[in-house]
Amino acid sequence: MISRNKYHEYFERTGEGTDQANPQYRGSYYRTDHGPVTVLTLDSTNGLPDENTKTGTLSGPVFSGDDTNLTEESLSTDTQGEFTREDYDRAFTEVFPGTTTADSDLPNVNEGTAQWEWAQEQLADAREKGQIVLVQFHHAAYSNGVHGTPPNHEHADNQSGVAMRAYTPMFEEYGVAAVISGHDEMFERSWVDTDGDGRGFHSYDVGVASDGLRGEQLARNEDGVYEPIRFNSHSEWMAAADEPEHWEDIDGVRQLVDGGLHYGHLQIDITRQGQGAELTLTPVYVFPVLDEDYELVRTERREYDDVITFSVDRNGLPQQQG
Repeated sequence: MISRNKYHEYFERTGEGTDQANPQYRGSYYRTDHGPVTVLTLDSTNGLPDENTKTGTLSGPVFSGDDTNLTEESLSTDTQGEFTREDYDRAFTEVFPGTTTADSDLPNVNEGTAQWEWAQEQLADAREKGQIVLVQFHHAAYSNGVHGTPPNHEHADNQSGVAMRAYTPMFEEYGVAAVISGHDEMFERSWVDTDGDGRGFHSYDVGVASDGLRGEQLARNEDGVYEPIRFNSHSEWMAAADEPEHWEDIDGVRQLVDGGLHYGHLQIDITRQGQGAELTLTPVYVFPVLDEDYELVRTERREYDDVITFSVDRNGLPQQQG
């Protein structure tokens, strides 16, 4: 409640592309067009029914292993186990006297909700207009980070983004080119093509853009040793595992010269290509150059070795890959 109010207070919320039928959600999810590019921003904060690992309130049976064991029946519904929808709505009416729970500004992510219907309408419109479509939201649906497993997993997380996988068929149907998320404080890319037709989307966890740096979600094995869970079988690349730190002795001092997990961002370049376009997605990081006392001298812009290039046709639809 406090965080949302801070956001609404300090950030100008776009009036275009929002859900006109549900004005209380203005600024929570919205559409922004930049020429041939459409960016849909969704709010992944809450789903129903509420799930909570601490109370054992789950929407599906508990399972183990990676996401190849994830079924429609065991797909989680909620991304936030620290509070319920009822908790939030009650707080909303206390902060804003004279309001009712129907005025609450917290949308839900689930099928059939206002946000779901709005997203489908916007995607259909963008595809009809031949737009290149990017989608962004906070909770990464595909991740090997600490929020990568659903609340009904053997090694559960209480703020998991897995529930956002419900949108995957919609994204594939309307030809979304890439999905950008955070939450896990990782840098990871997944390739999602659930129907196997070669047309899918790249899903990025770019959680290194601000808050902190974290590695994979770990669990103890039978020998008591911590090992990565690797729940996300769609993962193609992640900085924590695929970009190891490289150290060398320089003038008698061991120095980090390359690699490692650092703060960064995803650079997206779009260039015209015939009647279509070419997208280049480059994972960029800020490398710290240190002196012999390990004090920061400067930073350098560097690129991880996972630059992805693909084409979209004249209608903005990604070409088959693989």
